[in-house]
Amino acid sequence: MTKSGMDPRAKTTFEAAGKTYTLQFTTNALVELEEATGKSVVDILESEQQSMKMLRAIFWAGLIEHHDTMTQKEAGAIIDAAGGLDAVMDLVNKAMTASMPEKGAEEKTPGKPAAAA
Repeated sequence: MTKSGMDPRAKTTFEAAGKTYTLQFTTNALVELEEATGKSVVDILESEQQSMKMLRAIFWAGLIEHHDTMTQKEAGAIIDAAGGLDAVMDLVNKAMTASMPEKGAEEKTPGKPAAAA
């Protein structure tokens, strides 16, 4: 973990159309996703079916931490260049999983006493 608490391995790097891109679902990226879609991250992740528009927005949100001028339309073009939706959603799942703390791996909050056993 870094000083900020984000595991540096939470980044997923891939190539498309001769360029290297990095996906990372930071807090800011997830907030941008909520603002762009009008839905909470919890609602998005719990939905069993997603529209193409939503899938592109999720992918875009993962890109903007490292590619801050990226538009959703550009993200859609990268989806096509990267091998299509199935290939990209595998990358999204990998990056999203890497950004979430493992269950049972609770960290101590500085200044807060540990829970009694």
